Amino acid sequence: MSRQPADVQPQDTLDSPRTRGSNRTQRHALEDRFRGFTEKFDAIVHQQIGLVKGEIRILYRTVRKGMRLYAGAVLAGQFAFLFLALAALAGLATWIGWGYAVLLLAAFWVIVAAVLIDMGRNGFEDFDGLPDGNATNREMPRRTSSRPTAP
Repeated sequence: MSRQPADVQPQDTLDSPRTRGSNRTQRHALEDRFRGFTEKFDAIVHQQIGLVKGEIRILYRTVRKGMRLYAGAVLAGQFAFLFLALAALAGLATWIGWGYAVLLLAAFWVIVAAVLIDMGRNGFEDFDGLPDGNATNREMPRRTSSRPTAP
């Protein structure tokens, strides 16, 4: 085992007097590059998050308005079908009696419900989800960051 005296340092180490000044400038240059990269990356991430939030808000408002209209239509339709069913029940009861009229009308509504369930299932299969964010990113003008940049 060879030992060197404590006060002797090999040349070209990171702490040697010859490389100490250039090492600091290299480190500062690397820090500046990294700082610039992280600031740009941060701005891009914030911009993308803002785009996605905007897309979701627009989609949510459209879907919310459509759902309210559908809810109103469903309620009106339920009342219409209720009164139509009561009228049909009273009409059938005069021909075949109340018991058979109720059974016939119940069978009719079971068939209607099965058809509507199948149509609803097909409607949900057509839903693709949220739109692709890259498509709207290409359409948006480039936004400058309001954050100060390092010199």
